[in-house]
Amino acid sequence: MITTRLSPIRLLFIVSLIVFIAFKWEIARSEELKKAAKAKEYKDARHDREEWLPPWAAKSSLTQMQFEEMKNSEAYLAAVSTVQWMLWKFGYFDTPPMTGKSDKNTLKALKQYQERRGLTVTGDLNAETWNRILRDVEILDPLPVKLPPVYHFFPDFWNSYFEARGTWVSEDENRKIAFPLQSAKVQCYRDLGICLEALARVENDRLLSADSTLYQIARWDDWEIVTKPHDTHCTRYVLRINRAQRTVKMIRSTLRTKEVCKGIESEDWHFRLEDGFKVWLKIDNARRETLGRLRSSRFHKLLEAHFSEF
Repeated sequence: MITTRLSPIRLLFIVSLIVFIAFKWEIARSEELKKAAKAKEYKDARHDREEWLPPWAAKSSLTQMQFEEMKNSEAYLAAVSTVQWMLWKFGYFDTPPMTGKSDKNTLKALKQYQERRGLTVTGDLNAETWNRILRDVEILDPLPVKLPPVYHFFPDFWNSYFEARGTWVSEDENRKIAFPLQSAKVQCYRDLGICLEALARVENDRLLSADSTLYQIARWDDWEIVTKPHDTHCTRYVLRINRAQRTVKMIRSTLRTKEVCKGIESEDWHFRLEDGFKVWLKIDNARRETLGRLRSSRFHKLLEAHFSEF
C-alpha cells in the first residue's frame, strides 16, 4: 500500500479552500432564500393588484408619448402590421396586408374603425386607437371555457360540515372582477375550526390557474359561519356564510396601496357565490354585442348576403 503524506502547508490550503467554498455556498444560499421570499411577496402583491383590475390592464397599452418615440423605429412597423392583421379580423380588409406601411387602405380602415368605436377620427395609428384595438381583439375569440351551471349550498350537516360551490361575482354591478371565468368550492369543518376555499380560474392569455385558501373560523353558530381575516401582503379576506339566506359572501379589505400594492382600490369589495352558467352567459352576450359594434359595416353586409342565400 502506498500512502501519501500531506505537508502542513498543503493541508492548511485544502482546509482553507473547503471553508471558503462552504462560506460562498452559504452566502449564495442565503441570497437565493432572500430572492425567493421577495418573489413570493411580489407574486402575492401582484395577484392582489391584478385580481380586481380589468384584464387589459396587464397588456401592452402605451401612452401617446411612447407612441411618438417609437414612430421612426422597427417597433412602429411591427405595430402597424399587427393593427393591419387585427383590422382584417374585424372585417376592414379583404385580405390582411401585413405590410407595416400606413398606406391609403390602412388609413381608410383606421378611420372607419375609429368612427365605429367613438374615437377621434384621424386615420393615424395613435396610442388611443392602439389601446382600444388591444382590448377589442380579445372579443374575437370565444370564451375558452364554460362555467358549471350550479350554485350549490349544502347545509344538511350544518352542526359539523358545510359545503358550497359557485362563481364569485361582485355585489356592486358597476365593479367588475378581472377574471370572471372562475369556479370556487368552499368547505368548512367545525371540529377542525377551518374553512377551505378552492378556486380555479382563467387569467390573462387564457392561463388556467388554481389556488386554495385556508381560513380559520371565528364563529360558527346555528345560523352563520364567519371566518377570521385571512391576510395577504396587500389585502384581507373574510368569509361569511348565512344558513337562513343560503348565501356565501366574501369581503375584501385593502391593507396597503403603496409600492407593489400600488393600484389596489382602497374601498372594500363585497362578493357572493352565484350560478356559474348565468355568469358565463352574461359575459358571452356582452362579448357578442361588442363584437357586433366593432366589426365593419362591410362585414355585416357580407354576413347578411351569405345568409340570404339559404
